[in-house]
Amino acid sequence: MENTSAPTKDNWNTVLSLPWRRGFLGDWIDADRVVNGSRAYATSAPLTGLGRFELSVTSLVSRWLSGQPNKGFYLRARLSDFPLSFAGRTAAAPATRPVLRVVTSSGTVERVARCNACWNVSTSQVISSSDTFGLSQGLQPAIVQFDLSGITGTFVSATLALTLTGQERTGAVIDVLEADPPTFVVPDDVPSPAYGIGADLNYAQMGAHPSVLFNSDMRSPGWADRGYPNPVDRRTDTDGSVYAATYFGQGDFLAADLRADLSKGTGPGGTPDVVREEAYARYWFKLGDNYGSSTDGNKLPGVGVQFGYWSTVGSGYWQNTTGNGGERGTGLKVWNARLGGWEYQGHSIRMLMGRRPADQSAYDGLFAIALYPYNLDQGGAFPPGELFKYILIRKGVRFWVDIRCRQNSMSGARDADGNYTTANPDGIYQVWLNGLLAYSKSTFRWRRHPEFGVQGLWIDWYHGGTVPAPYRMDFEQGYATAATQYIGPPRK
Repeated sequence: MENTSAPTKDNWNTVLSLPWRRGFLGDWIDADRVVNGSRAYATSAPLTGLGRFELSVTSLVSRWLSGQPNKGFYLRARLSDFPLSFAGRTAAAPATRPVLRVVTSSGTVERVARCNACWNVSTSQVISSSDTFGLSQGLQPAIVQFDLSGITGTFVSATLALTLTGQERTGAVIDVLEADPPTFVVPDDVPSPAYGIGADLNYAQMGAHPSVLFNSDMRSPGWADRGYPNPVDRRTDTDGSVYAATYFGQGDFLAADLRADLSKGTGPGGTPDVVREEAYARYWFKLGDNYGSSTDGNKLPGVGVQFGYWSTVGSGYWQNTTGNGGERGTGLKVWNARLGGWEYQGHSIRMLMGRRPADQSAYDGLFAIALYPYNLDQGGAFPPGELFKYILIRKGVRFWVDIRCRQNSMSGARDADGNYTTANPDGIYQVWLNGLLAYSKSTFRWRRHPEFGVQGLWIDWYHGGTVPAPYRMDFEQGYATAATQYIGPPRK
């Protein structure tokens, strides 16, 4: 039951990782319009026996039918510490299910709950609640919501009918308040995007800009020839660039693997030819209608500081040794005697996209997004994802992703290889989606040697960690640019 849209003590929506704003009991508004206030819109009589009972919810439903958002009923139990059980929207006996009866000048409409959920503040586990849900004073609240679309006529009254199916002691009362779930942003069309050098430049013009370090599309022959393990449909965009339409196949882990390095290994042992203290990069992607895994999330491209050692095979490349797969980086430059060269034990930084819900969620097609930054302070072998709070992405929309990465400074004494004793917590990572600043952090620690710069952009589409894609998932990938200043989305 973990991959559902149900709430927990931590989140309003578990699969989208949308956290409550105010506490374990969730968010609500009372009849005085006080946030998490105490005056209910309706209160039941003391529940002395099992069966059906009703509450007048006219004032609250009137708000919703007059144009205010229909957020649902927040239910809480009082005057009894013992748990109560209620029939849910899929209860075996239809007559016991939650019903909202709305009376208007056009007649009476009855709607069965389209969703109901409860959670317990003592656990982070999801509670299965479609057929039955529970309430317990100070421990377990619930939310019930009804579809109000299509109701016509002048509103007269509304009644909420619930069925109590179990209680350990009589006397509890039920309060009805208005649920107040957290709002979120899907940056499909950002009202005031942050524009940069890419606002009015097409693909060819971008490559000629003096601040651009790398600019390449997905045409063949080119850098993308060996980056996609599955067949690629290369399509020409309106600006003349070529983008790739490809997919995760069923059972695949990898769908794309391209690197745009901003330095090469030269000199004794493969030291970088240039150190980029800071770099910006931009690319775009679009998720197909069949995209979204119910078994695990997937990695998305990012700008990293990973390095490793310089391999002279072919035209040369950085072969990473740490910073992914559970191999923690040290931020050190060390001599690799086996290879006879320097090794830079750095960190990959990619993005994560969440799973799709396994239940019949109204939010199907939306996905949580987070940063997956290996760093010196990550704790365990794998870093925790750092959520883009209240930011979601959706299928079928082109997202221009801009990234800024600036390496941390260093201080203290230096060893024989030039490594500092202290990595200062001032590394910067920022992500914009269609010009909306979606993530920003300025306390990262990645390096302890000044030859560590920003490695470059890693176009990495990877499913899960150890679980392959459960079915085919299509996506499109646009051209990539790296520069010394912010690029931003194209102007519409």
